[in-house]
Amino acid sequence: VLGLPPVHLVVPEAKVLGYPHLSAPILDVSRDPRWGMVVETYSEDPYLISELVIQMVNGIQSEVVASTLKHFAVYSVPKGGRDGNARTDPHVAPRELQEMFLYPFKKVIEHAHPMGVMASYNDWDGVPIIASYYFLTQLLRQQFGFTGYVVSDSEAVEYVFSKHHVAEDYKDAVKQVVDAGLNVRTNFTQPKTFILPLRELIKDGSISMQTIDSRVADVLKVKFRLGLFDHPYVKDVKAADNIVGTDKHKNFVMEMERQSLVLLRNVDNTLPLDKTKLNKIFVTGPLAAETNYAISRYGPNHTPVTSVLDGLKEYLPKNVQ
Repeated sequence: VLGLPPVHLVVPEAKVLGYPHLSAPILDVSRDPRWGMVVETYSEDPYLISELVIQMVNGIQSEVVASTLKHFAVYSVPKGGRDGNARTDPHVAPRELQEMFLYPFKKVIEHAHPMGVMASYNDWDGVPIIASYYFLTQLLRQQFGFTGYVVSDSEAVEYVFSKHHVAEDYKDAVKQVVDAGLNVRTNFTQPKTFILPLRELIKDGSISMQTIDSRVADVLKVKFRLGLFDHPYVKDVKAADNIVGTDKHKNFVMEMERQSLVLLRNVDNTLPLDKTKLNKIFVTGPLAAETNYAISRYGPNHTPVTSVLDGLKEYLPKNVQ
């Protein structure tokens, strides 16, 4: 279930909605369960991650949609399992970096040839990944053989100045990331906030046209491969109503969720619950009646969510308290 079938459901939805690329799969290695984004990861085993991701990249790109690997690199072990403003050097040794955290990227790039890679927020050895020529050019392109585009995580360019404090100002941060090998900036702001300082850097000679030509060429090659110059837009926009979120897709997602459940103990065969023998059930915990943890801009926005408490009430007879 976790191989190609999910891809063959997700990709048609993406195409009919006009998405030429997917920010997937995720190659982060689960090492610290305190880190909230562990929920997005596939495994703590870099070999298993590689094998799963190779299949997913092949599946995505077989439908002429670009696959963007993330998050490059050594992103999943922030100090103390913290995220956000606390994200700094993960204190990962060079051997561990290569054998644990870079291994999946290297193997997937060599075997599946993804068209995109997302550069992560964190730094390593004091240098932000997104501003690191070593990571974005020497490792990714020269050693691993990557030929696609490198895109920033949202606001990662700004963080070079505002969080990592290794740039004199935002303009200097733009210079650092472009020199390092970044092709595309992502943020929830107007493109001009990146383009205008970039134009100034070109005009004053801080960034060469040779560098700009190289960064643009990487993106154009992917667009040509995807056929975007011949067919840039979705022809039938109404087709999405018959493809996105259909019952077939919802049922498959439900089956994936069921197969992903792990039962650690089942003392005296308590589960499954026998509805005929129950009078009272004690439901406790901060998420017992909550549904907000299952809704986000990265997940379902309008999908009905049933809380644990409500689900039990629906399942059990009315006389059970």
